[in-house]
Order: sequence, then C-alpha cells, then structure tokens
Amino acid sequence: MKSSFTRVMTPIAIAITLLLGACSTTPKTTALLDQTRSDFMMAQNNPAVGTYAPLEMKQASEALAVANEAALNKDSEQRIDSLAYLAKQKIATTQEVAKQKSAEAEVQNRNKQRDQ
Repeated sequence: MKSSFTRVMTPIAIAITLLLGACSTTPKTTALLDQTRSDFMMAQNNPAVGTYAPLEMKQASEALAVANEAALNKDSEQRIDSLAYLAKQKIATTQEVAKQKSAEAEVQNRNKQRDQ
C-alpha cells in the first residue's frame, strides 16, 4: 500500500514536470513582435489590402513568418526585434499601397461618373 506522502506527491510531481515541459516549448516573444502581429491582423482584416495590395501582403506575411520562426527558435531578442521591425515596415507599406491604390480607383470612378 502506498504511503499518503507518495499518493499526494506523485500527482504534484507529474504536474510540475508537465508545467516545466510546457514552458520550455513556449516561443520567445518581444513587445515589438506582438505589436507587429497585431498590425498584421489589422492589415489582413482590411478589405482594401486584399483588393489592392495582395503582393505586398504576401511579402509582409513572409517577413512576419521569419520573425515568428526566430521567436520559435528562441533567437536573441535583438534578432527577433530586428526581424519584427522589417515585417512591421512591410505591413505599413502594404497598408499605404492599399490606401494609394484605393484612392486612385476612387478618382477613376468619379471621373467616369462625371464624364457620363
């Protein structure tokens, strides 16, 4: 018959082992990477981006994937931030291209309406 100490400590030991194992597989992250991910989601939810800047969005997505991979590999914070910064700039470019092309399309539509 097991002692009461063993009955209590075995589940606790298992829980601690699982907890430590889970912590070791958690990717590293930084505030800049988290902000970049948020910016990416906002760009992804912008219909103008899908319509007017799909190539730029693809490039931004690839850049963010590289930053996420660095975080998963637990690279240095400096490297993660550097890659996140590049991705953030590509996301900003994507949004600006979408705005520009959307504005150009609006001008063309208004010109067509005016000429009718």
